[in-house]
Amino acid sequence: SALDLARKHRPDLILMDINLGSGMDGIEAAKQILKTHDLPLIFLSSHTEPEVVQKMEDITSYGYIVKDSGEVALVASIKMAFKLHESNRRLSDTFMYSINGLCIHKMLYDEKGIPFDCEYLKVNKSYEVHTGLTSHVVIGQSIRDIYPNGEADEVINLYIDVLATGVPVKKEIYFTPTQRWFELSIFPTKKDEFTVAIQN
Repeated sequence: SALDLARKHRPDLILMDINLGSGMDGIEAAKQILKTHDLPLIFLSSHTEPEVVQKMEDITSYGYIVKDSGEVALVASIKMAFKLHESNRRLSDTFMYSINGLCIHKMLYDEKGIPFDCEYLKVNKSYEVHTGLTSHVVIGQSIRDIYPNGEADEVINLYIDVLATGVPVKKEIYFTPTQRWFELSIFPTKKDEFTVAIQN
């Protein structure tokens, strides 16, 4: 019912309980809704168990309100959720429409915990123009999936160093597979993730 309501009414904001009766719980319902709807979602529940809170942290939500917190706390949380959502939307627009090619990567590790490759999480339109690689080709793939014969070792090692030190780097490189010079600006953003700004 929650999924149907979201599709039908396209709300400005959702307050989601954890217990929704039989069927999926509120956490799973939130995941499904957020796959197709870009809106602020706040969990409103009486659950404070660590395992429940941990599951909620894996979802892009805009807060958690304990039931019976009072109207003042509820209204303040809703206002903050709208502000955060608008801020995220502006950041997303800046990312997508930047004249610089932008790519968000996630570092991949082997069974011994040694970094060896990077997954493409998100790229913008300018990245496609600068590199000739479309988002449909790269998202969900790793650099070694795209360049399996060691052609990308130099950039992967550079990314490993940046993530290990936490120090942003700007460097010009000649990338043999594309036969192009690139200026890369690499900076870590959060654990295991980093952003690369690229110019051809």
